[in-house]
Amino acid sequence: MNALTAYRTGLDRCGMVAAAVCLTHCALLPFAVFAAPVLGSFAPDTEWLHMPLVLFAVALGGYAMVVGNSRHRQKAPAAIAALGMMLLMASLAEAQLGELAEFFAIIGAPIMAVAHVKNLRAACECCPCSQQT
Repeated sequence: MNALTAYRTGLDRCGMVAAAVCLTHCALLPFAVFAAPVLGSFAPDTEWLHMPLVLFAVALGGYAMVVGNSRHRQKAPAAIAALGMMLLMASLAEAQLGELAEFFAIIGAPIMAVAHVKNLRAACECCPCSQQT
């Protein structure tokens, strides 16, 4: 595998990790709400983390889809990623959407992970990752 191939597959793998971190953050947050009365004022406010995570996931996802599409020319991974990115961006409107914003983030993260998996597979089917030059 050459350096460019490693870079391309690394983008999608990094995107999958970012989606998993986002999903873990969103899934564990409700448990933290139940623990908050016990923890009192020691429970950290994680809202400051939400916007940077979403912006990182959207930027990384968009870049990975553009790079992947330039290689395999399949539209499905980018379309799936676009849906995930829209849901993640909508989750930033928590003041207007309330609890629906958290739902959007919880649904958007695995959709982004699926998009990265499809992008990686499409690139490897087009030009097998071990044989690209």
